[in-house]
Order: sequence, then C-alpha cells, then structure tokens
Amino acid sequence: MEKKIQNAESAEMRHSLRKELQLMKEKREKVASIYHSIAKRALESTRSVFSDVVSVRPQAVTQRECHNKVVQAFDEKCLSFSENPFVFHHAFILANLCEQLTSPERVIEAIEHECTGMNIANVV
Repeated sequence: MEKKIQNAESAEMRHSLRKELQLMKEKREKVASIYHSIAKRALESTRSVFSDVVSVRPQAVTQRECHNKVVQAFDEKCLSFSENPFVFHHAFILANLCEQLTSPERVIEAIEHECTGMNIANVV
C-alpha cells in the first residue's frame, strides 16, 4: 500500500490511498482488540496466563475438538475467516485459549458476548 501511495499519479489519488490505508489499519486494530477482549473474558479466573495466550504462538494444537468448535463459532458469530483474511493473523489466540481451558464453552460464550453487533468487513 505504501508503494501505491508513493507511485500515485496525483495528490488526490495519494490522499485517497492514505485514507484507505488508515481505514485498513483501524480495522486491523479492531480485530486485535476483539481477540484480546475474548481472551480476557474467557480467562476471567486465570488472568495470569493472558500475556502468553495473546502473544505466544502455540507449537502444536492438542485440544483439536475445542479448537474446531471455537474456530467455527468465531467464523459464524464474529468475523468470517473467508471474508476477512487478516483475522487469521490472530487466530492462534483461539488455539491458546483451548490449550489453557480445554473446553470450548467459556471461549464460545466470550465470542458471543464480545462479537454482539459486530460490524466489520473486508479486513485484509
């Protein structure tokens, strides 16, 4: 995007591209915020692991059933992975939540609560 801005043929086009870039950054920040809010809510009683859950990528996914249910719930009730490719960037947080909690219920409840009224689309 920065390259597009530099190569724009007019000041008007550069301005338009800068606005587009700013909107993209805002959407990405919102996605990160949503994942963090879900993690905080799901980890209510185990907040000591929050930092690792939102920052360390897992070596392996051992809680596959939980992971599959949580990913499906996020995709259906929050942000569609197919319509918002950037959402994959933080999806490791869902895997980490399953590794910590082993059961999907609290994570799905957090997703439902944090994603109510979600109005974000095309996060690339």
